Amino acid sequence: MTRRASSLATVLVLAALSAAPAQAAEDQLFTGPVAGVPALGVAADGQAVLAWTTGSAVRASIRSAGGAFGSAVRISSGGPASRNFALAVGRDGTAVLVWQRVTSRGALTGPLLASVRRPNGDFRTAVALPGSSGGRTPAVAVGADGAVLVGWRTLGASGCGGFVEAATARPGAAFGAARRVSSSCANARELRAALSADDSGAVVWQTGRSSSSYTLEAAPFSQRAFGAPRRLTAGPIVGGSAAATGIDMGVAVVWRARTSANRNGARGPVRLARLTPPRVVSPARASISDRIIGVPRVAGRPDGSLLISWEQGGLQPEVAIAPGSVAGTLSMPVTVDACGASDASRVYPVPALSTAGAAVAFQSSCMSRFGLGTDYGIAAVRQTAGTWQQPFGVSLGAYARGLTAGSSDAGELIIAWVEGALRVRG
Repeated sequence: MTRRASSLATVLVLAALSAAPAQAAEDQLFTGPVAGVPALGVAADGQAVLAWTTGSAVRASIRSAGGAFGSAVRISSGGPASRNFALAVGRDGTAVLVWQRVTSRGALTGPLLASVRRPNGDFRTAVALPGSSGGRTPAVAVGADGAVLVGWRTLGASGCGGFVEAATARPGAAFGAARRVSSSCANARELRAALSADDSGAVVWQTGRSSSSYTLEAAPFSQRAFGAPRRLTAGPIVGGSAAATGIDMGVAVVWRARTSANRNGARGPVRLARLTPPRVVSPARASISDRIIGVPRVAGRPDGSLLISWEQGGLQPEVAIAPGSVAGTLSMPVTVDACGASDASRVYPVPALSTAGAAVAFQSSCMSRFGLGTDYGIAAVRQTAGTWQQPFGVSLGAYARGLTAGSSDAGELIIAWVEGALRVRG
């Protein structure tokens, strides 16, 4: 089994109606270099934005509701852009891309820049986020009505790492002044942001100086104001393992707990906390297994339902999920496919949730079962009428990585990934 990556790659986008198998749709291709993992956001009516970086520019393609993705356009301007960017798409189709320029030597420079796309429109000229000079690694969220929340990390005093700042914008309005939402000595990194159906939300970050002491903190956001930072985890977590999503009120945050560690890595279950400003519901255990691989992911809906996905096991990872109900309870975990993959490209299961059902897209090392060769590829599995169906192949047979996915309310599943060879179907 080969594992290879190429700086010259193809981003493939697959849009499939909930009533049809994913293989029935025709892929769209965007040629040229792709650095890292593309980002995808899908609105309630099926509007979508796919964004990626070429290594020096941020590019995007827009999909109208029920239509196809348009030509790729360059979003970043005024010089080369950092590889770190953030994308969020709200339920109404509002989209925000945040990035930063770099010098000719690759050093970050200037403020963070944000380009906003209103529903059914195009991305507007970028604006500088107030007070963001020196900011790093942005995270962005869009509320149900188009409100925007952006958080970023700013370098603090010696020994304190970074602290967290944030700025918000009401629908159709300019960004307000930035404010610090963490302590001044937070040692913050790995930011996440989310807004709920009622426009409450949070900025979440990892804090701590070493892998054995990482924890999660959050600044709740409600009534257009931030509350005092709150600690979400009682014990240590695996670094870089948090994910957040908006639900009916507040946000749901998942992570890998770190209960033990040895030369083979850390062990600990997937856990979930619901943050309804200013209250934090005590974390619940989502997985039974503590042999988790990589990072969990979570998708949420405005009715409060959610879907958590992760990989677990040893040499042959399983893809598992834990659904969450509107009442706030978690169901027993379910294995939806017995053949995932743990690859250096860090492609882990991505959940998608709609009123019509649910789906999980993931990297698999067993693509031969679909007649797609022996290399790592992309597969997916759907839930219909409350039952998880058999998985199906998505990618084309070459090594595939960089997976992202999303769904409209009607169940249009959109999957994007990076494949190492140029392919055209049809």
